[in-house]
Parts: sequence; structure tokens; C-alpha cells
Amino acid sequence: MRSAGVIVYFAWFFLAVAVRVRYTAPLRRARRGRAAASPLAYIFLLFPAAGMLLLPLAYALTDWLDFADYELNAAALVGGGLLFGLATWLLWRSHVELGRNWSPGVAAEAETKLVTDGVYARLRHPMYAAHLLWGLAQPLLLWNGLAGSATFVLTLPLVMLRLGGEEDQLLERYGDEYREYRRGSGILLPRLRVRRERRFKERLLSGSWRFILRPLLTFILAPLREAFSQVGATLRRLFNITGRSHEEPEE
Repeated sequence: MRSAGVIVYFAWFFLAVAVRVRYTAPLRRARRGRAAASPLAYIFLLFPAAGMLLLPLAYALTDWLDFADYELNAAALVGGGLLFGLATWLLWRSHVELGRNWSPGVAAEAETKLVTDGVYARLRHPMYAAHLLWGLAQPLLLWNGLAGSATFVLTLPLVMLRLGGEEDQLLERYGDEYREYRRGSGILLPRLRVRRERRFKERLLSGSWRFILRPLLTFILAPLREAFSQVGATLRRLFNITGRSHEEPEE
């Protein structure tokens, strides 16, 4: 089961990297030398890279992290594969729809425009959402408290740190256009808009939730809760957090 999770993880990993390189490499070359990247931009690359690649490789190829291993079941592998697939799809669509408007930070070039179509119609930062979905999928595929939690733990603080500044810069640049866009879109989760008079759509969404989405979420969330429970137990053992100041002798 361990090898199956590793295979699924790295299959999606290389596909996600291929998507990223395919759409960003030409733009990086075209904009080379225009502006120096900030230290925060480099940190944003280094920390997630450690979580996405270095620790998973250590888990897959060595026994260094064996002390932090845990066991799940086959449902976790399926759920993790689905989540990682959704993350890769979201990353792909984000790059396709952003096109030449992509930049490592907030685009500051005159030819760029505000993109509000496709996945951006409901989600203002789908690339960040894709990386956090990746982080949620990882502990379901890599059954290790350190390798499994690394992407989420190392990426979430940086995403939170970066979001506020990017929102402010986008608001400053696009003004009322961005204010209007924010009213109908979510930051990392889509904002659903359903008008009361459209009864058919309401019933359709209700039926989809009841018969498709809720069972799917239950299927994914159950092993995800178990995975993070195992991660928490591993971290408590690692840092010797027992809830007592010392061990009591057994009687």
C-alpha cells in the first residue's frame, strides 16, 4: 500500500510540474531581467518545494522518516488521488485562463488585465487553492506524519501571508473593477450564487449535493480526518507532547 501511494503521488506531482513549466517557462524567459524577485518570492518557492518534493523523496527512497509512519486503508488512496487530481486540474485551468497575464507575484506590466472568466469567475486565487488541495491530498497518499503533512504545513502560512498583500495591490491597480469582482467571488473557496426564483436550479443543486457531492465529500473527508489525526499523534510523539510533565511509574 505504501508503494501504491508513492506511485500515485509522484504521478500527479510530475503532471502538475509539467503543467506549471509548460505555462510559466515562456513567460519567465520573456520577462527575464525586467524586475528582481523579492525575497518573499524565493521563500514562497523554497518552503513548498521542501514539502512537495524533498520530504516525499526521503519517505519514498530512505528509511529516515520511518518513525513517523502510520497506516490508513485503500479509501485513503482513492480519496487522495481524487483530491490531487482536482488540484492538478485547477492548476491547469488557472494557467490556461490566465494566459499571458500570469506573473510570479502581482502583475505590474501595462499589457496585463484582470481575468474574471472560467475558474476565476468564482475563485480569485485558484492557484493557491490548488496548492492547498495538494497539501490535503498528500497525507492520504504518503502515510507519514512528516512527509504527508509537509506541503500543507509549509504552504498555508505563506499563502495567508501573501494573500493580503496581493488583494491590496489588485484593489489599488484595478479599483472599482476589482471591488465588483470581489463581491461575486471567493478568495480560496468558490462563492455560489443561486437566485431564489430559479427553482429548477435550486433543485438541481440540492439533488447534486444530496446524491453526489455529499457522499463524495464523506468518502474523502473520513480518511482525511484519520490522516490528520495520525499526523497529530506523530508530531506529539516527535516533540514529546504527552499532556503530563513526567511519566508516572506503572503500578
